[in-house]
Order: sequence, then structure tokens, then C-alpha cells
Amino acid sequence: MSRQVAVVVGATSGIGKATALRLSRNGTRILAIGRSPERSIRLMKKLALDDDVAAIDMSTRQGWAGAAEWVRARTDHIDVLINAAGVMHPTRQTTPEGFEINFTVHHLAPFALTSRLLPLLRLGGVVDGPAGRTLPRVVNVNSAGHHMSMAGHANPVLDFEDLQSGRDYNPFLAYSRSKLANLLFTFELARRYGDELAVVAVHPGVVRTDIGRNFPRLQVAVAQVLAISPETAARDVVGLATGTLAANGRYYDRARPALSSPPSRDPVAASRLWAATEEMCGEFAIPNQA
Repeated sequence: MSRQVAVVVGATSGIGKATALRLSRNGTRILAIGRSPERSIRLMKKLALDDDVAAIDMSTRQGWAGAAEWVRARTDHIDVLINAAGVMHPTRQTTPEGFEINFTVHHLAPFALTSRLLPLLRLGGVVDGPAGRTLPRVVNVNSAGHHMSMAGHANPVLDFEDLQSGRDYNPFLAYSRSKLANLLFTFELARRYGDELAVVAVHPGVVRTDIGRNFPRLQVAVAQVLAISPETAARDVVGLATGTLAANGRYYDRARPALSSPPSRDPVAASRLWAATEEMCGEFAIPNQA
């Protein structure tokens, strides 16, 4: 049998890197996508010989299309897609298309890439449990921050009149809302494609990564006093990617299904966000879309 194939986005640092390395050591073939060319080269040296790494900026339409084309050129199926890229900025940053960076990296990019790779996902799958059902997996790395921002915003909701956080930008609220958007996408994807895909979102714990490198050191240090290592967090991400799932279409806190925030469980908001996202990214699951 051929090796299982996993596409890992955000694979050149933090949780994504630890996940890619762990999967590769377990025998999975890795197609890794990261933003930094230098980190991509370093990761390539640590992976197995038939793994591959691409340096692609996933905050642009060109990046979404390029990543899908790069993957299609290297495999005829995908068993697992892991969306693990993360970002956080103290000031509002926008992409060349004018999208706010948190919303883009945490929501638009996973939506757009999952859409473009769905034909390959349909040709792969992971055997789940003793029943032997085989479904491809989509694992979205999320955050407990969707419950409450680091600035104290409890159960934030999306502002559909300001999805790009153009008014009164708060970096922690923008981050939490982008993770909420990712959860709404996860649940709506499971509702629409749950017979074809196993879809989960996971809070991997508070993890020591460099996502807060743009913030004051003391602020970051306080937040990470009790943080776990990326390698520890990767164990649960890999378990959800390749092991037996307790439940499909759910939010997990580490290895266990957990209750996400009330706003994340609003099907009307999820459907509205899906429609708004298609206006920005293109209709979902159109083959070979740009």
C-alpha cells in the first residue's frame, strides 16, 4: 500500500512544524506549506526523502491557487488536510486584496484551500475505528480564544458589517473573531459534507510558539508561563488526523470533544458566513478554480 498523504499548512514553525515532523516519522507522506523560504529549507532537511515543502504565502488568492496547483502536481489523492497556519499582529494588517490578516489566515485560507483540494480529498481517506469506515480528514487548528479574547471579550460574535475589523481594531478581538469564523466554517463544512469528510477543529492548548513575536516580550512571556511545547500539542493534532475520532464535525479541546461558544454553534451565522466567504474566495468546491 502507498503511504498516507497529509497536506500540512503552516508547517514551517510551531504546531504545524511539530505536526508535520511527527506525521512523517509515523510513515505519512508530507506535503508541507509554509510562508518562509528559509524555514522551508530547514524543514525539508528534517523530513523523509519523499516528503516535500513549498514556501507559499497563504494570505493571497494567488497563494491559495498556487498551493492547490503545487499539491495536485505531487499526488493523486489526499488523506488528511491540516490547516495550522497562525498569525497575530498588534496593529491592523491587510493583504494585497484588502482582507484583514487574521481573518484571512485563520478563515479565508482554510476555506479556499479546502475547497480547491476537495476533489483530491474525495480520493483519499483514513480508516476510523473497528467499523473500518474510511473518510478523508480535515483538521482545523483553532483556539479556546474564540470563547474569550486575551482582552476579556467574552463569547465574541462576528460583525457581518465589519468582517475585516476596520473599525476600532483590537488585535485580540480580531484574533478571537477569526477563530470563531474558522469554527463556523468547520461546523458548516461538516453539515454540508459530513458524509464525505471527517471534519474537526482543535484547541491544542496554550502552546509556546512565536505567534506573539510582534507583541511586547513581557506580554508574551506572561501568556506562555504555563504553555506546552509544540511537540506536545502535535500529539493531539496527529491523533485527530489519523486516529479514531470520538465524533465528527466537532470542536476538540486537546484530544476530547468539548463545547464551543454559543456564537460558534449558530447555524444561521455559519450559513451567512459561508455565503459571504464565497463572495470573497469563489464558490466552494468548484474544480480547478483560480
